[in-house]
Amino acid sequence: MSGEEKPVSLIGTIKVPITLQGSEKDFTVHVSPPGPMENLENLEKALEQNRALLNECQKDMYENMKKDFFEYQPPWMINYEGPIQTAVMARHNINVLIPLVNVKGGRATYSKIETMPVKTHVEKLMFKAEKAALEWQVEKSSPIMYAVAVAMVVAVVVIAFVLI
Repeated sequence: MSGEEKPVSLIGTIKVPITLQGSEKDFTVHVSPPGPMENLENLEKALEQNRALLNECQKDMYENMKKDFFEYQPPWMINYEGPIQTAVMARHNINVLIPLVNVKGGRATYSKIETMPVKTHVEKLMFKAEKAALEWQVEKSSPIMYAVAVAMVVAVVVIAFVLI
């Protein structure tokens, strides 16, 4: 089984290794299925809440990355672990809820990213948050820097044409 991913249980205590700041850290969550008498509407609502929770986790990761990369906040003010732990838990809940919704007669489908392993999904959320933080910094600083650079290039070109 070398190179293959081990099958993961959908319920119980699950450990997911996530790469965080260059090293792997285990995030452990406990996932319990909803009760057997839970109705379809509540299961569908829980599915949507867990998907929304993943989006919130990505926003939290983004804010933490902005603090970390550009605002130089002290380490105790930056919390990557909380949003990652919550994202791992929400994603495992989604894996449990989709089959249950379908068994109860609903129509729930996996999005493309939800078909990936939890580790890959959460790391992609982190990557997207990092990319958004970098884009925020470029948007924040680039107009002035670009204007100065363009003015200097234009000045050099004008001077070069005048001297030729």
